[in-house]
Amino acid sequence: MNFSKLFLPVFIFCLGITATPQGLSNAELVNTFGLMACDNFRGQIDVFLSELRDNPSTEGWVINGGRDSDRVWIAIREDMIRNHLVFRGFDLGRVKFARTTSTSVVTQFWRTQFGESPPVPIEVGNEFTLWSIRRPWRIMVDYGVDDLCPPRNYEKLFSLFLTSNPLARGNIVISDLTLRASRKTQLELHNYLIKQQKIDPKRIRFFLARRTKPVGVQPVVEYWYIP
Repeated sequence: MNFSKLFLPVFIFCLGITATPQGLSNAELVNTFGLMACDNFRGQIDVFLSELRDNPSTEGWVINGGRDSDRVWIAIREDMIRNHLVFRGFDLGRVKFARTTSTSVVTQFWRTQFGESPPVPIEVGNEFTLWSIRRPWRIMVDYGVDDLCPPRNYEKLFSLFLTSNPLARGNIVISDLTLRASRKTQLELHNYLIKQQKIDPKRIRFFLARRTKPVGVQPVVEYWYIP
């Protein structure tokens, strides 16, 4: 199943984040950036991979930062970076992921010697808990069109958020081009979330909505998190 477009476009802004390696003389900050257009985002990852290829005795750290309310954004960004590494055929074992806190979503690419500790203080775990969410929230949106961003595994991420928050429920709204296509998407998501990921079917509700706007304007699939 091809889920393509999150609630985009987003526009580039660079953040002047500075970080001092904690006792690591060989840690090098390759780049730091905030939200940006998809083609630039891929380009930043490619520069990072080129840096690692040119220095085969080192490994990479991807440090994503943000507020507690940015956890969904951070999880999606990590997923896109991993998928781009796979697309480029890069060894995932040479890149580690961690999270920290920041006033807005920001990514840091670091290069360190193998086996070094994270180059910045790690203040946030990699879990998918959303304790701060108190009201229904549309956490992910698929517009059903290809874009320049790396692929996103929305159904996998949604299952992780539901699994990590056992009291939460999920609503999935589907409005594909035809009712037949919507039902096909519903069946695929049902099989993945309930049969493969073993999520209690009582925790997930599906809604088939009528399409009123063109593809790319109205979402094909909306993932709602109900705390």
